[in-house]
Amino acid sequence: MTLVLPGYTIRALLYEGPHTTVYRATQEDESLSVILKVLQKEYPTPTEIAQFKQEYHLVKNLDNPRIVKAYRLEAYQNTLVLVLEDFGAESLDIF
Repeated sequence: MTLVLPGYTIRALLYEGPHTTVYRATQEDESLSVILKVLQKEYPTPTEIAQFKQEYHLVKNLDNPRIVKAYRLEAYQNTLVLVLEDFGAESLDIF
């Protein structure tokens, strides 16, 4: 699946796994570098959607400078995209 999310410019594919794909992008209106994490399946199950929402709410409520901030949860086609802080890290797969 190629992600085309209005308001964001995809700059790099960071990780593609069995359940999620992770991209580095720019949020266009704020010129903010972000990480976009999207569920891999075109039609995720209600359980997968609920778990993804729970992940967002757990991270959103944490206030620690060592934990990536969750900015928002965006609807995308039949799934969701988690918009996260980009602190410049690279995937461990490249090492």
